[in-house]
Amino acid sequence: MAGLSYVNFLPALVSALATGIGSSPAQAGEIVAMNGYGGLIGSVLAVFIVSRVSWKPIVMLCLASLVAFDFFTQWFIDYQSLIIWRLFAGVFGGVSLGIAFSVLGRLANPDRAFGCLLFIQFTVGSLVIYYTPILELVQGAYSIFFIMAGIGLLSLLLMLLLPSIRFSNDKKAADKQQQSTVIKASLLMLAIILFQTAASAIWAYVSLIGAAADIPIADVSLYVATTGMLGLLGAIIPMFKSQAASRTFWLTTGSCFSIIAAIIMVYAPLSAGVFILAMSLPFLSGQQ
Repeated sequence: MAGLSYVNFLPALVSALATGIGSSPAQAGEIVAMNGYGGLIGSVLAVFIVSRVSWKPIVMLCLASLVAFDFFTQWFIDYQSLIIWRLFAGVFGGVSLGIAFSVLGRLANPDRAFGCLLFIQFTVGSLVIYYTPILELVQGAYSIFFIMAGIGLLSLLLMLLLPSIRFSNDKKAADKQQQSTVIKASLLMLAIILFQTAASAIWAYVSLIGAAADIPIADVSLYVATTGMLGLLGAIIPMFKSQAASRTFWLTTGSCFSIIAAIIMVYAPLSAGVFILAMSLPFLSGQQ
């Protein structure tokens, strides 16, 4: 989770950049997007190195670098320097994320492993969103980056407790995997990318949307954190009932929920109740 931890509390990060650090809402989105592009580059790099190196030292090196990038972000106050700095931070986060995902995917029960990952993400993300306004009063607008550095440091400590899991490179299994239908895999990846793009667009600006609807910022943080806990329901499903329904069903349901949420955000007069409803739907879509 630490590789791109900010994804779990995008509203708090965008709000800090746009209100406390001095960037405009558009610049805040671009800074976060550049961090994401760096993560994409890092994930691609991970594809090429994961089978050639020992995964644990590489992940620990990337996490240590990520802690440094997050902590020293406080030194960067202008838009251009933040763009470049966060791009490189994203690269290291993406490498660690890509390698960690490959390890999870090769465990005995990957559905349960990824369900556990989502459970942790929704829990930590909701807590960070709730407490960030309080921490900003003490540590300032860069508190969100200190939190990210703390998550990376905690992950480093947890890595020390992990055994050095080794995976054999089974050539027959690899050949069989390469023979799987390319079209189906491509369509699945396209569906995931489009879903995440749409969901992240709403998620990133949800705090600013709530503020624009004249909802007090403290209430916005509370509503987002509370509705975020609904994602725990979606995370539990693959942990214990991975065969309860097809992946197509979960993807379709999650996409429909996100579309409805976007329509509400754009066209419905926002009140506290409507805002909570619109936020609940994307989190429920985490069950996909």
